[in-house]
Formats: sequence, C-alpha cells, structure tokens
Amino acid sequence: MAAKEQWLSGDIALARDTLANAFNANADSENIFLAAFKLEFENDELERARFILDKARASDSSSTQRVWMKSAIVERELGDALAEARVLKEGLAKFPYFDKLWLMLGQLEERQGNLDAARQVCCCYCLSCVYSRIRSVACICPRQVCTLQAYVSTIVNTLVSNNEVCCCCKVSALNIPCTSAKLIECNAPAALIF
Repeated sequence: MAAKEQWLSGDIALARDTLANAFNANADSENIFLAAFKLEFENDELERARFILDKARASDSSSTQRVWMKSAIVERELGDALAEARVLKEGLAKFPYFDKLWLMLGQLEERQGNLDAARQVCCCYCLSCVYSRIRSVACICPRQVCTLQAYVSTIVNTLVSNNEVCCCCKVSALNIPCTSAKLIECNAPAALIF
C-alpha cells in the first residue's frame, strides 16, 4: 500500500525502494511480485516488468495463474509473439483449467492469422471447462458424474468425427491416458494436453 501511494504521488524511485524492502521481508509473495510488475508496467518499463515476472515464475510459491497471465500480457505488449506463445503454453501445462490462458492463446493464434489453430485452441478450452465442471460436480454429487461423462463423451466423439477437435483434446476430455503416438498423430502442441 505504501508503494502504491508513493507511486501515485510521483515518487517512482521511492516506490521501488519500498517494494525492494518488501521483497527482503517476503521474497516469494505473489502480491509483492504483482505490485512490482504493475509499477513497472504502468510506467512503460516493460523489460523490468518482464524480469520481475520471470523471477516470480521461477519460484514455486509465487508461480501462480495470475503471474503466468501477466507474463503473457508483457510479451504481447513487447510484440514478441513467440515468447507469448511459449509463456501461454507453459502456463497451460501448469494450469490447464485457467480459462484466461486458453482465451489469450486463441487470441494470439487469431492475431497471427492461424484461424484453424485458434479454433482448435477454443475447442480445447471448451472441453477443459466441461471437464473442470465435471470434476467440481464429482465433489458435490458423485452420482451425476457418470451421466455427465457420458454426455461429454458423446459431444467429443461428434466433434472428432466432424474434424472439429484434435484427438489429443478427445483423449484429454475423456480422461483417457494419452500416449506419445496420439501426440504425433494429431501434431497438437504438447501444452494442449491436460
């Protein structure tokens, strides 16, 4: 809070010092990393913001969904599409049910003119959400899970037969162990497997 007040009053150097002291007291705090990121990002210090988030992702306790999402935003602002894609795919490998990463990857593919890839990402995103909801229902009402899984299986099989989703998404949505042969067969990025 003190760093934000200092920043808003125009003393960026003092705000940085305050955040440095906060890092010394609590080196792995997600909130401190994100506050430092915001300070640098809002002041157009994108390389500094990138460095802060790289450090946050390297730490187990501060490598969170929000940190990965902000990292992708920095790469997008820097205009580095390859780094943005790498961050998004690594983030999805770590947090496969975080919808914002899926949407950002789909937007990236669309910006690059890869409409088929964007469509595939969106399909995988939808299946990820459905599977996530099934897992949530399993905690509340285990008897409904079999019905939901059968419903999802029908939808996924229809999508696959219409070539609207790759076999990796089918494997993932049906919770079937994926083999390396399946990965090679559909040429999907490994990060899309969850």
